[in-house]
Amino acid sequence: MQLKQLVSDFLAWLKVRVKQGTNAPRTLDYYSDHLRMAQRFVGGKTEVADIQPFTLAMWATTWHRWQVLQRLFNWAQDLEIISTSPAARLEKPQRGERKRILTRPEEVHFLRAAKADFREFVIGMRESMARPQEVRELRWEWLKQSANGHWFFALDEFKARRRRKDKEAIRIIPVTARLSRLLSRIAARRGRTGVVFLTRKGASWSKETIRGRIRTIRRRLKLEKDRRGENVVAYTWRHTSATAMCTRGFRDKMLAELMGHTNTKTTARYQHPPPDELLNTFNEIHSNATKAAKVSEDLVDQLEAIVKRLKEGGHKRQPEHTW
Repeated sequence: MQLKQLVSDFLAWLKVRVKQGTNAPRTLDYYSDHLRMAQRFVGGKTEVADIQPFTLAMWATTWHRWQVLQRLFNWAQDLEIISTSPAARLEKPQRGERKRILTRPEEVHFLRAAKADFREFVIGMRESMARPQEVRELRWEWLKQSANGHWFFALDEFKARRRRKDKEAIRIIPVTARLSRLLSRIAARRGRTGVVFLTRKGASWSKETIRGRIRTIRRRLKLEKDRRGENVVAYTWRHTSATAMCTRGFRDKMLAELMGHTNTKTTARYQHPPPDELLNTFNEIHSNATKAAKVSEDLVDQLEAIVKRLKEGGHKRQPEHTW
């Protein structure tokens, strides 16, 4: 069997699971994108039996690529489509964590360099702290208003929903004042139906299109990789916004809910306050603590002075009343 046929059969099986509600649609997109890249690298017409582990190792340099290959070949092996997996002995890459955030000047320059349609999409990511794929899929019919007059998007299907204890919980994506103004302009231009953020040609944003736009902006602004070798990507905006909320004193539990996380440990990975922010916060807390300590010392001095005066004045005890 050729690799392209195996990939096609696996995606067809996964598509059935999506229709049954076992897997989310974005899971199909995830495997489809990665497996097509693997197919181009290895060669779609290559017989699975002839695939060399070395070839797969050259492509599976990240945890996600490694995971996709393991899932494909293990599935085929479990169904006895193949006898052995060519990816069985591939070394598991360390799962990296994004840590890069944008400085305020970088945010401004990035938005100015983006074309109008992509600028709207980026503002949507920045203001909502939502995942890029969530912003891509936002629809007007999901826009709701709370009893207090606050606007938000309500998602019934979202990442990690099945891991939540409350299976009926919805994913809330808040609408800030800036995002509200942007939504008003979009609605005035093309109405409030369908997907919210579209390209200038009226198409939905794809992962490839977003990656391409970001690459173009990186080259234009000469945004190099940071000292860890990390580039600016779509998720950088989510990390930047989460870090900003953290430095403003937003509680982890509340931030986790707004970001769609099931626990605060995941949210902690999105908080990367720069040294200046850490030092400013420390100095502010230290200054407040020093002032509080000084007030406490003054109160103690005042109490001691009162006690001393009472002792020196020979305070007389008042006679008890007899009724």
